[in-house]
Amino acid sequence: MAMILPSDWETLELTPDWPAEGETLKYLRDHVPDELVVFHGVHWTRAAHHFTEFGEIDFCVVSPSGRVLAIEQKNGVLSEGPDGLSKQYGSRTKNVARQLQRNLDGLRKKFEFYSRWKRTLNLDYLLYLPEHRVANINAAGLDPRRIVDARDRTRLAQVVSEVLSDGHEPDADHYRAVTDFLAETLELVPDANALIQATTASYTRLTGGLSEWAQALEFSPFRLRVIGTAGSGKTQLALAEFRKAIAAGRRPLFVCFNQPLAVRMREIVPAGGKVVNFHSLCREVVDPHGERFDYARMGGEGWERLAAEAAARPVTDEFQFDSLIVDEGQDMEPAWASWLLTLLRPEGRLVWLEDPTQNLYGRPSIDLGQVVTLRTNVNYRSPRTICDAINVLLDLPDSCCCKGPNPGFDLGMNEYADEQDLLEQTGKVLARLIRQGYRKDDIAIVSYRGLERSVFRQINAVGDFRLKKFEGRYDAAGQQVMCPGDVRFETVFRFKGHQAPVILFTEVDFEELNDGAKRRLFCGMTRASLHLEMFVGPAGRCALAAHLHARG
Repeated sequence: MAMILPSDWETLELTPDWPAEGETLKYLRDHVPDELVVFHGVHWTRAAHHFTEFGEIDFCVVSPSGRVLAIEQKNGVLSEGPDGLSKQYGSRTKNVARQLQRNLDGLRKKFEFYSRWKRTLNLDYLLYLPEHRVANINAAGLDPRRIVDARDRTRLAQVVSEVLSDGHEPDADHYRAVTDFLAETLELVPDANALIQATTASYTRLTGGLSEWAQALEFSPFRLRVIGTAGSGKTQLALAEFRKAIAAGRRPLFVCFNQPLAVRMREIVPAGGKVVNFHSLCREVVDPHGERFDYARMGGEGWERLAAEAAARPVTDEFQFDSLIVDEGQDMEPAWASWLLTLLRPEGRLVWLEDPTQNLYGRPSIDLGQVVTLRTNVNYRSPRTICDAINVLLDLPDSCCCKGPNPGFDLGMNEYADEQDLLEQTGKVLARLIRQGYRKDDIAIVSYRGLERSVFRQINAVGDFRLKKFEGRYDAAGQQVMCPGDVRFETVFRFKGHQAPVILFTEVDFEELNDGAKRRLFCGMTRASLHLEMFVGPAGRCALAAHLHARG
């Protein structure tokens, strides 16, 4: 098979939107001679700004002598007129021959500049029209020998081989100059937006299976406990159950432990039910106007007193529900669970969702009585590189079973010496990710530490990026006030139930890799749906190294 560069192109083959150029790339890989190298622009962009794009050229095939065949693929039907072939782009019409010639001239000039005018690019071209038959090939405005239309599409590899195997001897120096130019100077990197859209679509499609299984179950009373790993589709199941209740005219209650998850769920569920975190629900029962319980001043005893007082109140019609959906069940106390169950009508439906591996508070397992339990250890969210890293680093009792189609990128392991070094490294990584095409909203900084101990709590910006974070105060309705910024900052405790394409898992530092540390690492690492950068401190580095050494 021919070498394909950039090599991670199959990462993008995740959705039905995989472009026609992608199919051509697979064809070239399997059918052109092994000694050829195929550079491509399928869903890829450049990080550099000192060169303009190399136009509409879809593929550059390089021979051992350094000769380059630029293949321009035009999909769909073209127009043929007195000036040759043309292609409609919205309201604009472009002449194919002139467009191709401009691109070739631009590529030649850039290579000459790159080599400081010491070398000339030996460049040929091929126009590939997989869906169009050229009626008058001599009037197309291009060399007929350099056109492969729908009639000859199966001969594409043969034509490529013939053009690039015309007796030129291998030239290692020139070959290296050409391939370095295409690979390094153009700085091809994955198109972040294309990757994110493809990953999101495939994750939504795959995790829908858990919702379908649960909705197909029939038993009475409906009491379902789902023990599912991160990325198994628990949130999709919760949404499906909530929507099903609304559609049937029932009143659902969704309860979770942390406030950020409740805020996110409230934004995406239909009107008609209630979405709330546990302590906010307690406050609605005993202190709806916020006159007694000030969240900003409540310590551990205050939260316990609030929960106990709510459980002691008689249940009114206002707090009776037809469906009860509890997410983050592993974070609930047994007494809380007992009270929540009193809010469900006897004929109502219970869906209890939990992941023991994300039990960050060390709370005991809850006895829900007679329930049907559905277990799944399949992770559809995390790329395979992250799942592999989890299995190697953490050595959990149940290995992380990755079933997602995304192989992902190499895990970024950044070692820092102190807090100042950490902040400097974080700023550099953020700048690199933005250059690669990620949007600021695609990135979240997630701390291994609690909010009070994090250095990011004390600052407003990292490098050129302002932090979007919890200010530590609440509004009159008891909602957390967020400081506006560019990149979101959260702790692993607050970011449970969330995900982002890119996670900067930071302040990873601990003396011993015990069960608590493993659960916290697992939770943080599984927040990333595409790429993970970890920032590990001195103690954490030593603890991980000792663990890996002990494993052999």
